[in-house]
Amino acid sequence: MLHMYRLRKKRARFSQISNSSLIYYNVADQDSDRKFILATGILNHIWQSWNHFWRAYWLAHLTGGYDCKNKKISPLRCGMSEPEALYHLLTLIGKKKAGSSGSVKHSHEEATWGDIKIIQDLAVYLATPTNNVINASTAASLFGLTVKHIQQVRNSQIHISMSNMVRLSSDVVPHYVISKPKYPHDIIEAKEISSGKIAINYWIENMNGFLNYL
Repeated sequence: MLHMYRLRKKRARFSQISNSSLIYYNVADQDSDRKFILATGILNHIWQSWNHFWRAYWLAHLTGGYDCKNKKISPLRCGMSEPEALYHLLTLIGKKKAGSSGSVKHSHEEATWGDIKIIQDLAVYLATPTNNVINASTAASLFGLTVKHIQQVRNSQIHISMSNMVRLSSDVVPHYVISKPKYPHDIIEAKEISSGKIAINYWIENMNGFLNYL
């Protein structure tokens, strides 16, 4: 029996995780070591939840499920198993040979499904006149920079290195009121320049806005 993906439930789950993470972070004490550990866990938890949503999103449109308005999706590849569908998605984004078939047996073979470029690329391949996948492409244009920022801060926090800090300083820091962060997570509490909002608040608000657009 094929799994039926329920995107409204997945979206609600992301909202619950992201907003709970924000509450936990805001009430945490200011001890630097505990703040570092908490920030690392929260960034990773939010990012993993985001990726879980998008994994389900693409699988729902390929193999069947219910969209964010709880309407049944007409699958593009009815009868595909999840491992086969994942393999097909990887061929679309160039991670497997185009036109080939197979199955994904291990999670390390998968893509970063919530990456903005992957969202945009798959939206091009999977959008049809009868589904609403085009909304994902539109939302990526509206909210994509936020996703790129939290992804880069999270990756840099998990894999702290001089090269990651240099890229963070050139790509992310100019968008926030902070001069030279010691660690990637220092950006969490900096104000985002265009909105004047604290970065973590801004990211969560925009990521939920992205999913609500779908």
